[in-house]
Amino acid sequence: MIALLLLACMPMVTPDEVGSPGLVDTAGLDSGQPAYGQTVAVISTLADDYSVGAVATVDLNSLALSDTLSPTAGDAVVKTVDERVAVLNRLNTDTLQLFEPSDWLAPVLDLALPDLSNPQDAAWCGDRLWVSLHTADHLPAYDRLGRRTLKADLSEWSGTDGAAEAVGMRVHEGALFVALEQFAQDEGWVSEGGVVVRVDCETAQVTQVLAAPPSPSIVAGPSEGTALVRTGLYGETDGVVMMLDLQTQQTEVLLMEEELDADITGAAIHGDTLVYLSADSSWNYSVHCMSLQTGEHQTAMTTASYLSDVQVDDRGRAWISARAGWSGESQTMPGLHLIDTGRCTSLLPAGEAIRPTLSPYNLSFL
Repeated sequence: MIALLLLACMPMVTPDEVGSPGLVDTAGLDSGQPAYGQTVAVISTLADDYSVGAVATVDLNSLALSDTLSPTAGDAVVKTVDERVAVLNRLNTDTLQLFEPSDWLAPVLDLALPDLSNPQDAAWCGDRLWVSLHTADHLPAYDRLGRRTLKADLSEWSGTDGAAEAVGMRVHEGALFVALEQFAQDEGWVSEGGVVVRVDCETAQVTQVLAAPPSPSIVAGPSEGTALVRTGLYGETDGVVMMLDLQTQQTEVLLMEEELDADITGAAIHGDTLVYLSADSSWNYSVHCMSLQTGEHQTAMTTASYLSDVQVDDRGRAWISARAGWSGESQTMPGLHLIDTGRCTSLLPAGEAIRPTLSPYNLSFL
């Protein structure tokens, strides 16, 4: 009933109201290429005061927006799990809801997670659905009926607060590679290290792969068997972006915050281009492209808005989530921005963005 009331409070936007085939500059993209595998972007949208949220989608061909499809908590993220979408609700309503993308009326799986566990990511591995919990000393796994059948013990990397601060996960050859931030939440969120661990999806045995202080995250790399690992604390130029070979566990540093004199707050990769977000000391955010072949850097945009996520689709377009931030400058660019990774330029007309009813927070692709 609560979900229905929340949904009823949000204005509905039909697909033809926002986005059209003529909105995007496709010059130099896709011409003569075979059909792409991805068809839709799935977006978690949240109120600026984090009071309520909703799922939206954007068609990757037409850029048509379908808005407020299903209500979420005021702090929620979406993740692609095989051919389905996992909605991870946080902010004291810790649940995982698994949806078929053709039906947003009711989830096919609805899991209650431990109170205040703060779920971060979800992935199928070993015929189990694994969920990373930021405020827990373990990594739980569930069967297709939603029963917890296994858990990986992360207590070795849990500090005095009893949590390992697990965040992103990548699957490779029957194992999960999981980033553990290792904060001391009870001591003002001081960093206690940071590692990437390997979890065997059949036995739940955990081994450390990489010491990656401070505060590592892990996302997809440019090819199967690779991942991007980003480290660093806000306000300190102490982080790096590195490539991790999931087979050999060898790493290659691609970018250092010290070189930029700025925080790197997000990164994604397409082919030989690294797209990364930076924030300066005044909380102004920028989108950059770096050629991994030449080392050349270009800046696509700078804004006072908070850039909360960057993801790259299989067409080579970087999708940037922009929402209200903390800079004192005028904030005029909320919404979803599209960047051509090859030219490092916007694919939308100047000042334009794809704007759901609520501001975008994070996104994934199907």
